Amino acid sequence: MIKTIENNTISEFEIKKSRFIGYTFKIQNTVDVEKNLNKLSEEHSDATHICYGYVLNGQEKCSDNGEPSGTAGLPILEVIKKNGLTNVLVVSVRYFGGIKLGAGGLIRAYSKSASLVIKDSGIKELEQYSLYDVEIEYNNVQMLNKIAKDNDIKILNTTYSNNVICSVASKCDINVISSVALSINKTGQEWF
Repeated sequence: MIKTIENNTISEFEIKKSRFIGYTFKIQNTVDVEKNLNKLSEEHSDATHICYGYVLNGQEKCSDNGEPSGTAGLPILEVIKKNGLTNVLVVSVRYFGGIKLGAGGLIRAYSKSASLVIKDSGIKELEQYSLYDVEIEYNNVQMLNKIAKDNDIKILNTTYSNNVICSVASKCDINVISSVALSINKTGQEWF
């Protein structure tokens, strides 16, 4: 199982007159990362620093955005990893308040910003499901729905043509629906 955040959230605190605004975003790809960072850069164009860390499908990246090396992005990334999260971007926007925090103070402040916003976002565990396209006859739709309900199979999408084609997600043995299926084709995997 993997863990990610439940909700995109904003959290804010102040230390020595510097304002830290933390953001969490669920992400599926690097396009999501860039989109959210660009949005925050526009929204906080007058901010002193916009620092971030993310973990995405086993890859990780962070940025200090002008803060001393290792004092912002890395602490954010470490909080993400300590919580065992994936597919999440955590951003901390800093408005400098005129009092320097020093390297240790910055590390503590960015760690706190990430910890607070992750806590406020909530954490959920995801399970890996296999994805299938299942073709059935019209008269077997009710039976498929019952089998799916009884076996924790998610019906994601249904297309009606000569026969019915259902996109389903299953973490169990898909053969439980073979009695009603004309064909079953595996199409991939997804976390739910």
